[in-house]
Amino acid sequence: MQKMSKSNKDLLNFLLALVLGVIAMLLMGGTELSVQGQRMVGVTITIMYIWISGCMPLAASCLVLIILETFAATDFTGAVEGGYTMSSALSATLKSFASTTPVTVIVGTALAAVVKSSGLAERIVYLIMRLVAGKHGKAKASKVLAAMYIADVPASLMIPSATGRCALYMSIAEGFEGPFHFGDPDKEHNPFQKAVWISVALIPIIMGGAFLTGAEATIMVGGLIEAETQITQGWGITFAILWIPALLLMAVSYVILMRRYPSNTGDVDVSFINQKLAELGKMKRNEIYCLVVLVAMVLLFITDSLHGIPATFVLVLMCGVLFLPGIGPGKWKVEGKKISWDGYFIIATAMGFSSLLDTFGVMDFFAGKIALLGISNYLVALLVMIVVTLLVRLGIASITSAATLLVPISMAVGSAAGLSAPQIASLAWITYVFCRVSFFLPHQGAQLIMTYGVGFYKKEDLMKSACVITAAALVIYFIWGGFIAPMIYGIA
Repeated sequence: MQKMSKSNKDLLNFLLALVLGVIAMLLMGGTELSVQGQRMVGVTITIMYIWISGCMPLAASCLVLIILETFAATDFTGAVEGGYTMSSALSATLKSFASTTPVTVIVGTALAAVVKSSGLAERIVYLIMRLVAGKHGKAKASKVLAAMYIADVPASLMIPSATGRCALYMSIAEGFEGPFHFGDPDKEHNPFQKAVWISVALIPIIMGGAFLTGAEATIMVGGLIEAETQITQGWGITFAILWIPALLLMAVSYVILMRRYPSNTGDVDVSFINQKLAELGKMKRNEIYCLVVLVAMVLLFITDSLHGIPATFVLVLMCGVLFLPGIGPGKWKVEGKKISWDGYFIIATAMGFSSLLDTFGVMDFFAGKIALLGISNYLVALLVMIVVTLLVRLGIASITSAATLLVPISMAVGSAAGLSAPQIASLAWITYVFCRVSFFLPHQGAQLIMTYGVGFYKKEDLMKSACVITAAALVIYFIWGGFIAPMIYGIA
């Protein structure tokens, strides 16, 4: 029997997604939802199946989502006073494109591109690696890998793009191949290569959820939480809520990966670090310019409670300074090509979708159904959302897509349970964290896709590591999110 081609399989899955959406919409008939709300439930089921099946690229699926949302929100009868015309429905769907969050993706990735092209990002990472691994002689593999983990702590503050940092660490990991004798994982190889390449993906995934500007999707989630809870999600408060557990998980991940995949080469000459720094030469004007801008940016982030300037505008301001004509090191024709335009489109669409679900009462409807489960305890709600997120992420490949669906659901669970606003905000953030640290399969995030494609670790290596690291994450974030995060919100 001839095997079905991928294109035919994708088409079949797409058509099935539409059928499931229609069935879900029809099943909503007779509920308290409006006709538009019933249609939005159908749209939700359709897009969920598209994302789970992977029958379309994520950005292309967002085009389908915009089309379906517009039809779903339109009042075709004209009988409902104040109902959406198709034009106003489309405007409501695209409203989020003008909001601050997706714009941050543009300026954040543009800033990261300039810092990287100036050479400053690479210099900072290698300087930290030399500081940890040693200036001369030989160093243990454990020290070299520890240096990479430690380097992301300042790098994550300065480069607000998890994907951009992953690309930087990939170029550094390539320098390890010779000294550590990396090879085909199906043949003779150094097990340490698996620790390195899984870490290259995992480091920006973890630190991407350590504060508001850690990653593009984190900024989106901050906006969703602020809109629902009316608690300002500034840079400082998200840092207080998320940074320490992220550092703990980084440390645990390092220990687990080093024990599981120790190096078989013994100590290695670390001269390759000095060689890289020698290639960079003395600090250039563009690097100094970027360094001054980054220091100013971090200072503005840290002091946001004093001056009240939102993190988004700080990024816009600092990015603008990098592109000042005749002064700034940024060249739009070069760095503009490295901007995450897909990320802008996906996050803007996702936020518009979440807004319409709320507008037509879909989230309130689900909150009412969730209330029937009898969840009235914060810790129970937290555990339920962690487990649900881990299961759903096995199917939904994109962190952003998963966060779009699961963060609003977590807030609906919190509302149904009668939780306070600080508890709902904490619940939503922990849910988002597990959208990030669910990494059992190589398709579960851009960073994993990037590193898995290099070929130095296998699917089962990732899964075995993920089982232990995710279990550790569950303990860390359940304790932190259950007891400490709400207290921090209360004090703030």
